[in-house]
Amino acid sequence: MKKTYLLLIIGMMTVGEVSATEEKKIYKYTDENGVTHYTDKKPDDKYEEAGDLPELMVVPPAQNIQPSNRPSRAERKAREAAKKAGDYTGFRIVSPQPEENLWGTGGSVTASVDFTGTLLPTHRIQITLDGKKQPPKEGKTQVIDGIIRGEHTLGAAIVTADGRETIRQSQTITFFMHQNSVK
Repeated sequence: MKKTYLLLIIGMMTVGEVSATEEKKIYKYTDENGVTHYTDKKPDDKYEEAGDLPELMVVPPAQNIQPSNRPSRAERKAREAAKKAGDYTGFRIVSPQPEENLWGTGGSVTASVDFTGTLLPTHRIQITLDGKKQPPKEGKTQVIDGIIRGEHTLGAAIVTADGRETIRQSQTITFFMHQNSVK
C-alpha cells in the first residue's frame, strides 16, 4: 500500500503542481497481479474514481546541496587495507635488481623484498614469477628453483595468510637468467 501512495506522489509531482483550491479527479485500477494503478485521466472503464486519498505533502527541494565529505568506496577500502597493513611503506623488490643478469645460479633465483616495519602474523609475502603466483610465505626472502635461461618478470605482494586479499603490491621487475654453456 505504501508503494501505491509513493507512486501516486511521484506521479503527481511529474504531472505538475496541484493547487490546494483546485480539485482534480484521481482514478484507480487494480490489475490481475494486484498492482494498483493511479491516473488523473480516465483511460477506459476499468478505472474508477479513487475516492478519499490522503492529503499530499509536497516537500521543496533542498537548496545549496554540497558534495559529501565522505570518502569514496575505493578510498575507504584503501584506508582499511592500510590499517591492516601496519606500516609497509616502501614495499619493493630488492633482489634481483631490475634488469639484472644472473649467471651460474643452477636455475634458482633468490627473491627478496623490503619494507618499513614487520610483517603482521596474519600476512604473508607472495612472489609472482612470469605471471605465476608462488605459495605465500612468511619471510622476506624466498628461493625459487627450476628457472630456465631467458628473460623473466618478478613481482611481489603482501597478502592475507590465505592469499585471497592483496594488502600491498610491488612494481614488477625484469631479470635475465643465464646458464654457463657446457664445453
